[in-house]
Amino acid sequence: MKKKTEAKQLIFNPYDELDGTLDKIEKDFGLLSSSLDNKEKRISTGLLVLDLVAGRGLVAGGWYTILGAESSAKSTAAATMMANSLNSGVPILSMWDYEGSTEVTYLENIMKAQGIKIPIEEVFGVRDPDTSKYVIKPRVRMYFESVAERFFDFLARLERTLPDKVKIGDDYYFVYPNTKEMQSILKGEYDKGFFQKYNKFRIPAPDGLPQALLIVDSYPAMLPEGQDVDDPSAAMAIQARMFSDQMKRVKGKMRVKRITVVGMNQLRERPAVMYGSPVYEPCGQAIRFYCMSGDTLLFTSKGIVPASICDTSHKIFGKDSVEQPNIFGKVGEKRMVTVCTEHGYTLKAAQGHKLWATWKEVDMTGWHTIERVCAGNYSVRVVGGQDLWSGTSIDLELARSLGESYKLTASQYAEKAQVSEVDAEKLGFNKSGSNRLLFEYIATLNKDSVLEFLRGMLAKSSKVQTSVYLLSDRTRNYLRMILLNLGVHTSTKDCKQKENGKYQLNIDKSIETVLSTGRVVQKSWWEDIDEEATVQHTDMEMTWDGNMPTSHIVTNGIMSHNSDCRLQVTGRSNIYGKGTLDKELSVDGNGEDSYRYIHVRAVKNKLSTPYLEGMMRVWVSDQRGKARGFDPFFDVHQYLTMTGQLVGKRNSMRFVTTGVFDEARAFKWEELKAMIVGNKETKIDMQKKVGIKKPQDIRTFCKKQLADGDGFSRFFKAMQKVPKKSEDDE
Repeated sequence: MKKKTEAKQLIFNPYDELDGTLDKIEKDFGLLSSSLDNKEKRISTGLLVLDLVAGRGLVAGGWYTILGAESSAKSTAAATMMANSLNSGVPILSMWDYEGSTEVTYLENIMKAQGIKIPIEEVFGVRDPDTSKYVIKPRVRMYFESVAERFFDFLARLERTLPDKVKIGDDYYFVYPNTKEMQSILKGEYDKGFFQKYNKFRIPAPDGLPQALLIVDSYPAMLPEGQDVDDPSAAMAIQARMFSDQMKRVKGKMRVKRITVVGMNQLRERPAVMYGSPVYEPCGQAIRFYCMSGDTLLFTSKGIVPASICDTSHKIFGKDSVEQPNIFGKVGEKRMVTVCTEHGYTLKAAQGHKLWATWKEVDMTGWHTIERVCAGNYSVRVVGGQDLWSGTSIDLELARSLGESYKLTASQYAEKAQVSEVDAEKLGFNKSGSNRLLFEYIATLNKDSVLEFLRGMLAKSSKVQTSVYLLSDRTRNYLRMILLNLGVHTSTKDCKQKENGKYQLNIDKSIETVLSTGRVVQKSWWEDIDEEATVQHTDMEMTWDGNMPTSHIVTNGIMSHNSDCRLQVTGRSNIYGKGTLDKELSVDGNGEDSYRYIHVRAVKNKLSTPYLEGMMRVWVSDQRGKARGFDPFFDVHQYLTMTGQLVGKRNSMRFVTTGVFDEARAFKWEELKAMIVGNKETKIDMQKKVGIKKPQDIRTFCKKQLADGDGFSRFFKAMQKVPKKSEDDE
């Protein structure tokens, strides 16, 4: 018979009044918790395929970059987004043309292709020539600028002016600070209970759409004010530094203000590059990510290695997964900050680098810049137990003997490891038997070899050592990361920095269990920052960083951050024939239309799923010689194909699983084109001809399906049905 267990009755529950305490903290510091909404409404780019690749469209508060070489339709994409935004319900629309490439006739043609019937005068407004005041107010504020800071000043002022827009429960609200001005404007038309709790005004918002959409074309044309007066030879560095400074200024508030930015960047080639990719993005790396010092240790599939030798072939341990970065390398010289925790875990990174940290004064957890973490009352997240090792092994007896003595001459190691003395010397072994690279070498071995080395080092007697002395701080850091990889906590707190020229390290007693069983437990914990041990470096230093597709890099055991969404566009040759241009009969049969093809791929997407890709088609000219932007017919064709709702080849296609058009017979390419881009009568007649009893606008149907989330779900189901190519097929 099972014994009944009774919960102990608490005499006093310390958590009973916790909600009241948290409410008071939120009120005192103006904090507001917001609900998360993974299915929130997104605004369309105007292109079904681009929406799919971006993850259902553009997220409110996201910073998107579309990058590509010359003639890859970046400006056309910018104009298409601007045109489509006119019907999106976003109240503030702004387009910044730094290249001077906007042409009114082309914009009108794009708007027509997108089905937008708004006079161009209403789009950009009309000013009185005498007073310069708007006679017709603009729907889009167009700025032809050259000075980069003007855009960031505009964005910063917008962030200060607009209210917060947050999701609370199932609804969205505008939240204003308690000021005399807002008291006068709202005049009691606000939530009284919310005001008493948070000391802020809350009024209902109609939806979760962005408050503003800003489109920038393009980054390389944004010239810093200082570029004209400083050394002309330093122009690239000045521009990169400007982006680094300005991005930190505006990026943090974009999400809560729900301001979305879409910028265009170019891809250029470095001349005479023999190794690695010659392609690079101008304007520095702040648009892409922040960066760390070269000796920062990373947990990878090739062992624990410094960032300076890491590349895209390494699988790196991140917050949520182990994955290969799609970019990794040098990102230029920057001023650095070294942060140190109470138990001695350190990280040296560039100013602006973000850490997952808690501001302890108000228990606010999130991404904070490294300089802010150093200056305030913060703790950071340390992650251990990665258990990620290389596949390189050595003889276990050799591993133990290395741990027992730390000393083997080059000839002794060569004999035991059955390698040449030259190879032994490359690993740091020498004639005297000392090896300052020993722990760096051990960190690149497999788990069994590492465990045997540690048994030789720490379990020389019946009792496992929990305090060791090492030759240098660098050596000590390698050992710390090896032990952290095994889930073992270490500390330099209260340690003697030097004892006979050596550095002390204290090891948690859990090492005994790990060495006896080999079992690793993944764990993480919070470490308070030791403000006295942090260092602000004045010299410039080379930095490295990587672009993790879906996760965040763990650097020296500390959780670090990298940024939003980047879509790469690339011109492609005719996918249905030879050459660059594709020519087809126009819908009315009175001439030819010319097209060229563009491939788009999400090389980075923290706001959805990375590596999604698709094809788009630019309508270079219609039968009257007019350029029309992106081809809506091809866009619909690709969307239906990618979502598994259109099957077959050009001479025989069918609708499947649409729930609306499946009754239609098989049809040809030209017939589908007439159903999508013909005039109203042509669309209806052709749909009836192929057997659709209740004709409707197919493009509108697709847009609605995607906006509802059904299209994106179909996209993933269709991808799962397509067999993946093996490496031999590539």
